[in-house]
Amino acid sequence: MKELNELKGVKLLTKSEQKQIVGGLACETGTNWCPDGSYCCLRLGRCKPDGQSC
Repeated sequence: MKELNELKGVKLLTKSEQKQIVGGLACETGTNWCPDGSYCCLRLGRCKPDGQSC
């Protein structure tokens, strides 16, 4: 079960950390999907967390 222990060593990002990172990332081309499920602002070509204006 060594593999399981190694997997536990991977740091999982909290929602706020994800949003901080994702907020500056380009959106998936041709979609409004963002890695943390936040809304993609096509006008900016950037992901924005819920509640933030584009």
